[in-house]
Amino acid sequence: MSKHMIYLLGMLVYCCVMVGIGVVAKRQIKTSKDFQGAQHSIPPFVLAMTLIASWLGSGTMVGFASRVYYFGLGGIWYAVACVFSVVYFRALIGRIRQVPAMTTPEMLALRYGDKARDWSVIPVFLGQATIAAYQIKAVGYIFEITLGMSPDMGLVVGTVIILAYTFLGGFYAVAWTDVFQSCLFLCGTLVATIVAVTKVGGLNILFSSLPEGYLSVSNVDALSALGVFVPAALLGGTSMFMYQRAWAAKTVAAAKKSANINIFGASFVYTLVLILSLVAVITLPGIRGDVVIFAVADNLPVVVGMVLLVSALAIFMSTGASLLIASSTVFVREVYMRNKEPNEKKEIMASRITILCIGIIGMALLRFYPSLISLALLAYSIEGAGLLCPLVVGMYWKRGNLAGAIASIACGFTIVVGWEILNRLGIEFAQKIHSSLIAVPVAAIAYFLFSTLTENKDKERVEKFFDNFKAEAK
Repeated sequence: MSKHMIYLLGMLVYCCVMVGIGVVAKRQIKTSKDFQGAQHSIPPFVLAMTLIASWLGSGTMVGFASRVYYFGLGGIWYAVACVFSVVYFRALIGRIRQVPAMTTPEMLALRYGDKARDWSVIPVFLGQATIAAYQIKAVGYIFEITLGMSPDMGLVVGTVIILAYTFLGGFYAVAWTDVFQSCLFLCGTLVATIVAVTKVGGLNILFSSLPEGYLSVSNVDALSALGVFVPAALLGGTSMFMYQRAWAAKTVAAAKKSANINIFGASFVYTLVLILSLVAVITLPGIRGDVVIFAVADNLPVVVGMVLLVSALAIFMSTGASLLIASSTVFVREVYMRNKEPNEKKEIMASRITILCIGIIGMALLRFYPSLISLALLAYSIEGAGLLCPLVVGMYWKRGNLAGAIASIACGFTIVVGWEILNRLGIEFAQKIHSSLIAVPVAAIAYFLFSTLTENKDKERVEKFFDNFKAEAK
């Protein structure tokens, strides 16, 4: 049996098991909340594993790996930003858990009023859907590199796999299967790293064989480093799939324990991916950056390579499912079911149909973005630039009001989208400076300025919102 046939069988078996779990989980889903968020029902260890699995997707295995492959330690700023994100998410998670919401737009409505919810729906939906889409692209890369599929066919296969898994089980299935997927990913990546380093003669040989400058964190200029750091750093405070994990925790204490484990797990994996990418620099020169990890896997002993590929597939399926659920939840709860009588069956079916639509549309849009890391940073900025202050500062600063929230969301979203249009048109300054470096400070200034200069006419709402945190403070 050929090496690639063994890869294929391993991945097919894994996919069948995951879809089978989705079928079983489908029978356990009684309400829309089970499908969309499993609110206040996930125990600490399961929650920790789903945090790790959801956080460490293709942004890590593809985006971060490509940065290291091209720039050595100069590419580490993405990982530094992501670790920073999980650290400050740990500081926020207790407060987030106390807010009785299912989506970040709903949380903004509780804090500022329904108009803030209306303004936030589009950036949240687009941000989460875009992150989900590039998980699909990453699954396609696996089949492209290991089985020789065309990029288009790999993309179709990736779409089908993630949609089938998510469509059936929703958040309930994702959370519980993430225990297995996280353990598989952590162990598989560790074993592959040990074998890969051994093959090149050890860490000393690896580091001494790297091109000049590859062990310098200043291998990229400050503007480029900030263009990666700032959008990635937005994730911990603004990404709805992270908020959903906080709301899924049984207790505040469980949420905090899970976040602590996530900090360790994320740091551990970034270190392993860094080493694997450096191995590729000396063993696989000239390959495309987005496929570094999969190319390394293809050059390892067949069983180890298969485990690494299945581990990557697992984490992409998990993160893709999480983001598809998050984006569909925003659309269904904030658009489709808005002002309608509650109907559990209709809401669950609408969630499933929306997941299919997002996956298919995302597959089409991915053709316009050859580099996954550029799409990732755009997604983080679309959602995070304008929402950072209304969400994070809004949980601590009572003076923040509706005018400030709307101004921040509008400024952040408009600048990011406008900047991207200029970038696609080939405007030089838009290509050199990442949109987040302009959008985040402008949106922050808008939030504080409008909140300070205008009166807060809904003080009762603010006090009610802050009452949620009294129990957390005790």
